[in-house]
Amino acid sequence: MADRQNMADVEPRESLIAHLRGRQAVAVGKRLIRKYPDFTGGYELAARGYDDLGRHKRAVRILELAVRRVARLADAWRLLESLAIRYSDLGRLGEALEVLDKALALASDRATLHYNRALALVRVNRSEPALCAALRALELDPNLTSASLLAAALECAAGQLNEARERLEATIARLLVEEPPQREETALSDAYRALAEIELAYGRRDRALELFWQAIACEKHNAAARYWVRELSGGRNSASCYWRIVMRGRWPEGKVRPCQTPRGVAAETEDSSRADATAPGGHGFQTLYDVVAESPEEALGLIRPFEPPEVRPSLRVDSAKIMKRSVADPKGVYRTSPYRWLDSGGKFE
Repeated sequence: MADRQNMADVEPRESLIAHLRGRQAVAVGKRLIRKYPDFTGGYELAARGYDDLGRHKRAVRILELAVRRVARLADAWRLLESLAIRYSDLGRLGEALEVLDKALALASDRATLHYNRALALVRVNRSEPALCAALRALELDPNLTSASLLAAALECAAGQLNEARERLEATIARLLVEEPPQREETALSDAYRALAEIELAYGRRDRALELFWQAIACEKHNAAARYWVRELSGGRNSASCYWRIVMRGRWPEGKVRPCQTPRGVAAETEDSSRADATAPGGHGFQTLYDVVAESPEEALGLIRPFEPPEVRPSLRVDSAKIMKRSVADPKGVYRTSPYRWLDSGGKFE
């Protein structure tokens, strides 16, 4: 393992460094850069480490250095792509597009380059060329799910609902061939949600609601799907309160634990960061929900459909706290959280 040997002796093999994060990634990446200045992986590793530490501008400077040093190499397009993604994240969209064009000049057959170009074009409100770029990515890699979802979203925005629906249905069918944990559950959830929104545009509310629930079954943290479930089925009552509910339940033996960390939310503790690991089932868990309901009992009823059918009979309210009274918002679930697994003694793992 790379982290157990002298960092100065780390070999330039990505299989040995892929697991490194944070400060360790920065340290090993810098040593690789000094020892193997033509190894693009060293620069990418150091940049990833700086990103982990929240030092995004430093990550950009590392990649800018890399582009100047190794522009002649065949795989320099990878560094250009990494730099363009960071430029885009920092709002430097013109520079991102310029760098992506340079990368495409080196590797026009790389689907991810066309996809990332499409994303940057969307952010500068150039929808038509963005759709063309997304479709080109799909020509090169029909299984690039992110490009398929982006193309469908752009087709919807352009009023091409039938094309978008056909694309989403094909994407869902392809994703369903895989079984968890190999299946892209987040992407499948987004595909169901997007298809549901198309059904909603056609006025088919019942079918849309069914698809929104399918999106939640794939990933309960899908905020857009939760919103539409509340809007389509959640009643309003002046007696409703905003509850913070801590649930307990039991994960079935033999069922793969989900990878369901909310998007954009880092684990708050070491315990919660382990919550989504694949491990033997049959363990108890704790999870948190924010719910608008009239009582904890009603909240439990609203929460149950967000958990797998095998889990629902074991669910119970561990604690319930009123965060706000007399809420006019629709009843339903407003927030989900990761699972925290419990050992046989009822303590967090």
